[in-house]
Amino acid sequence: ADGDVPRGEKIIVMDAGGTNLRTALVRLTPGGLETLYFSKTAMPGSRGPLMADEFFTMLARQLLPVAERAPRACLCFSYPCRIGAGAAASPCVIPVPPSRR
Repeated sequence: ADGDVPRGEKIIVMDAGGTNLRTALVRLTPGGLETLYFSKTAMPGSRGPLMADEFFTMLARQLLPVAERAPRACLCFSYPCRIGAGAAASPCVIPVPPSRR
C-alpha cells in the first residue's frame, strides 16, 4: 500500500511525548523490527516554555545523528487527546504539577 516501508529499508522514527523525545533508526526485517540507533532525551518545552524556532531547532538537533542514514522519517506526537467528529483530535488539558511550574 502507499506509504508502506519495504522490508530492509531504514526509516527514522521520532516519538514526541509529554516528557520524553525518542529518536530511533529502525529497519523492518523478516524477523521483526531491528533498532539500529536509539536516543531518549527530555521533550523540548517540558522544562519551560519555548518559542517555535527553539522547539524545532531542538527537534532537528536530535535528528542529526541519523539524518543522512535513511530516506524517510516518521514523527509521532504522543499526547493524551480526545477524538472528535471525523477523527479530529484535540489535546486534553493536563494539569502541570506545582513542582514543574
